[in-house]
Order: sequence, then C-alpha cells, then structure tokens
Amino acid sequence: MEDKYLEYFVYLDNLRQSGTINMMGAPRELQCDFGLTKVEARKVFLLWAEQFSTANNPEQFIQRQPRQFG
Repeated sequence: MEDKYLEYFVYLDNLRQSGTINMMGAPRELQCDFGLTKVEARKVFLLWAEQFSTANNPEQFIQRQPRQFG
C-alpha cells in the first residue's frame, strides 16, 4: 500500500468498524468527505477492499493508523 492512500484506508477501516453504512456506499462517502472524483473514489475503495481477499488475517487492518507528521 502506498502512503498516499493511508488516510483513505484508515477512514474506510473506521467506517467499516462503525457499521453505520453498507460499505458498497463507501465510494460516495470518499467523494463527499475528501473531494475525490467518482473514478478516484472507486479506485481507492477497490484497492482497500482487495486487501481483504488476499490477507491471511483481514482484521489486522483495524490496527492501521495514519503516520503522525511534525
């Protein structure tokens, strides 16, 4: 995973954990909250979702946190 997606992935991890929406609606949330285009939001979502099909332990992603700068 590239650092440029980390903020989005943490956001999606938190959204998934909250259980407040069906995750198929997550690209729309990315568009609204981050100003991404529809194409960009879908790309980010697909990259994020792809991890769950290839991971031995998908729950490892709930521990992901953005790097702190400064």
